[in-house]
Amino acid sequence: MTRAVPLLDSPPIPRPPRCTGAELTDAEIETLQFHSERGTPATRHAALLALLVSGLTSAETAQTAADDLNLSQATVATEGSTYTQPRTCPLSPWAVRVLDLRTTYLGEHRPRQHRLVTSDSSTRYATQASVGTGFNEIARRSGLATATRKVEPRDITRYVARQVLLQTGQISEVARRLGLSSLDNAAGLAGLAWKTRDGRR
Repeated sequence: MTRAVPLLDSPPIPRPPRCTGAELTDAEIETLQFHSERGTPATRHAALLALLVSGLTSAETAQTAADDLNLSQATVATEGSTYTQPRTCPLSPWAVRVLDLRTTYLGEHRPRQHRLVTSDSSTRYATQASVGTGFNEIARRSGLATATRKVEPRDITRYVARQVLLQTGQISEVARRLGLSSLDNAAGLAGLAWKTRDGRR
């Protein structure tokens, strides 16, 4: 059959180069935070962004429940996802504040809802897509996402990776914070070209 496949010798389909993503700055993160608080705590946007900025992926953010938070210790625990390991991530003072508001609101108005930013009845695929939709709303509202510039949740992950590398100087710490098993992936997210041309680090 391999000799009979008609497209076996066809040239590969040309594809556009992979987008490197938006290089978010500290000021832009603050802008996202400011605009995410509109409607807080009834809306989920600030809590959603708080979890992303703490180092959780969109899949992990979608599954996070109030029981995963330890606001007195300023941490959030995640069970990981398909590509990340279980871990505990620190929360910034801003994240603690907006997550406290969100959990208090849900406890008073939606006591049966466990997840912080997605519906308990939705599938994992649907909840992850919902996180992407919610983040896109924040990015558009803040003016950072435009017709010529795309801003995605993964850009927040890249920002966190750069911050951890700047603070610690260790790729292993970037991998630990993001729950990655590959140092190469951690270096890529942090924007560090740590391999020489001959493949050595």
